[in-house]
Amino acid sequence: MMICFWINNNCFTRANTDTRASVDSITRIVNRHTDNYQERVNSHTRIKNANIFQDFE
Repeated sequence: MMICFWINNNCFTRANTDTRASVDSITRIVNRHTDNYQERVNSHTRIKNANIFQDFE
């Protein structure tokens, strides 16, 4: 179900850069009416620094 949402909303096109702007643009789609943008940026940074997805590059 989540992958369909991701594809239908073209989130993958916004995830091509590793920037705050990229994280914020996806958050605007996935959680538009929330105030947790900084929390999502912090999660992105933690995941990136832990190399959790290094095998997918």
